[in-house]
Amino acid sequence: MNMCRIPFVLLFFLLWILQGAAQIKNPGWDDGDQRMKALVPLKEILSIPNDASVGKDIRNNIVWLNSAFKEAGFETVLLDSPAEPFVLATSGNNPELPTVLFYMHFDGQPVYNADWQQTGPYAPVLKKKINNNWEQMEWESVRKRYDPEWRVFARSASDDKGPIAMFLAAMAILKSENRQPAYNIKVILDSEEEKGSPNLPDLVSRYQYLLKADRLVILDGPRHTSNAPTLIFGCRGVAQVDLTVFGPRGDLHSGHFGNYAPNPAYELALLLAAMKDENGKVIVPGFYQGVQLDNTTLELMKAVPDRKDIINQQIGIARETDTAMSYQEGLQYPSLNILNMTSGQPEAGTRNIVPSRAAASLDIRLVPGSDPIHLENALKKFITSKGYYFIDGASPTETERREHPRMIHFQFTLQPLAFVTEPDSPSGQWLSAVIESVHQKKPVMIRMAGGTVPIAPFIQALKIPAVIIPTVNPDNNQHAANENVRLGNYFEGISLVRSLLLSRPF
Repeated sequence: MNMCRIPFVLLFFLLWILQGAAQIKNPGWDDGDQRMKALVPLKEILSIPNDASVGKDIRNNIVWLNSAFKEAGFETVLLDSPAEPFVLATSGNNPELPTVLFYMHFDGQPVYNADWQQTGPYAPVLKKKINNNWEQMEWESVRKRYDPEWRVFARSASDDKGPIAMFLAAMAILKSENRQPAYNIKVILDSEEEKGSPNLPDLVSRYQYLLKADRLVILDGPRHTSNAPTLIFGCRGVAQVDLTVFGPRGDLHSGHFGNYAPNPAYELALLLAAMKDENGKVIVPGFYQGVQLDNTTLELMKAVPDRKDIINQQIGIARETDTAMSYQEGLQYPSLNILNMTSGQPEAGTRNIVPSRAAASLDIRLVPGSDPIHLENALKKFITSKGYYFIDGASPTETERREHPRMIHFQFTLQPLAFVTEPDSPSGQWLSAVIESVHQKKPVMIRMAGGTVPIAPFIQALKIPAVIIPTVNPDNNQHAANENVRLGNYFEGISLVRSLLLSRPF
């Protein structure tokens, strides 16, 4: 009897959410004054440099965020960390209402000004596309008319200041309507996401009492490649592997020793090449251990409207690797990627030498089911099988040089872990219903994002489910020059956040 009632109860709650969401009529964007008001927080926050490695930049952003969220009706507090503080903003303290924690970050990737086709990456500009070229426009153009294809160009326009501005603009609209959110709100603003948020696990552990919530919503990342409304229920973690292979004690003349002294660059290249087959699949024994995809997961991935031909054309490749049958399936497995390789002293120019050492940095994108400690041990065992001796110091000792023909230094650095939330969970049903009410169509449901958001510490410490709502256009150039956010995505994001704030979770 109880088994028969469960679907009915879930259906009842889903209909309740849809009915409530339907009553939340979003503002139209045909009002030029309203469009201009909505752009104010975006223009202001994008004008503040935010290189994650520059403390002054981050502190200036903290000052602005503290003021902006207070103006939006929040109480704010700075959460200390060994680097720069995180910002926590809270609104509402009704024990009878649920609490939703929103996560966003305000730091950005470094910039190279010469690559930006405008005054600078921190001088946001409005542009429209004419004959495949982006041409700058006056901001006042948005008051006169609205083309959703126009874009705002600046560092972090999409990753991740755009969503912060959407959130603040949505709050401003609620204030103008004299309406209150349907639940208690907490917003955690990360100051070091682009550096992997190394201090986040300790911070979440220390401030659990302040961060306690019933749901976690992440506003970050791009929508599906089709730019359709999207929900993402998990993301991969990441670990970095740094390898250094040693050759002679010092660089040698390549003419005198080119056929005699082993070249560590070749040795390293051979070692890395042996980790994958010719089709790109990792062949380190046990690398994919623990990853199992059930039929429900496979069906969910099949429903994602990916097209290999379009994806390959967009990124400029003739074929994909053979790790999986599809793009979505490939995201469910751990990846092994070479980030960089160096030998000799590249900054000194090319020299005729046998280098004394060669180094490479790799990353492993982690997924649920794969144990990072197992992956570390699997890599070390594989390297050992190729005849390498692991050294502890920065360079081999003279005894090690005499006794071991192949020597390597191995460092494994674990960063955020992977997470996944079931799409049919209460959080998934709530957010899906809100998105459908705003966009009048179901969202693309993605089980696992390829990128990494440092959310696992929240899930582990606070015991709450997490779902990502990406809002920005997929072709946004995040982390690169000429990063942008599409106006259509920006205004739709504001409407979505506004409806989300007014729709009580269950």
